[in-house]
Amino acid sequence: MLYILFVMPQLNMGGAERVIVNILNHLNRERFKIELLLFDRSGSLVDDLAEDITLHSLGVSSVAKGMPQLLKKIYGLKPDIVFSGMGNLKSLPLPLHSPP
Repeated sequence: MLYILFVMPQLNMGGAERVIVNILNHLNRERFKIELLLFDRSGSLVDDLAEDITLHSLGVSSVAKGMPQLLKKIYGLKPDIVFSGMGNLKSLPLPLHSPP
């Protein structure tokens, strides 16, 4: 089973947020373990998430302030894939696994 961690600042009503919620709600649970990490657990779309989705929150309102906590959380969770629609995270290289 492939473990995918989705990362978003929050789930306010918006196009990217709605797409993430739709993807999360419709991914095959037999093939994928999916979890969502939010910088701040807020936004009207939080209530639209399927009940079986594990939701993590860093409890910070600023992406810049939450970056150290984000990296620590990612390393602790050890996902196979980190998926983010956030521009400032897409270019951040994360060596999540040690080379063989």
